[in-house]
Amino acid sequence: MAPEEQIRMLQLYPYHVLRIYLFWPSQTSFCDAAATVKDTLSNRSFLYLIHIMICQKILLGWRDSDYADLLRRFWSGKPGTLQGIRKGR
Repeated sequence: MAPEEQIRMLQLYPYHVLRIYLFWPSQTSFCDAAATVKDTLSNRSFLYLIHIMICQKILLGWRDSDYADLLRRFWSGKPGTLQGIRKGR
């Protein structure tokens, strides 16, 4: 798939594409791809992706990537409304 088509698919289906990037060997592209759709990714999709990282990767002990670091970078890249969740609001 051409790079332009990849970007278009990411824009049309951000959750589905980012979910694919959580699997080897694509994790290295996850944060860059997430940064391009951070303003349009729904809060629900954001939380689903966090759930996948924690429950399907970190807790199960996957070692093909540093998922804790990936989670930190992904969380810090989401602006605004979800930051209140971390602060208990």
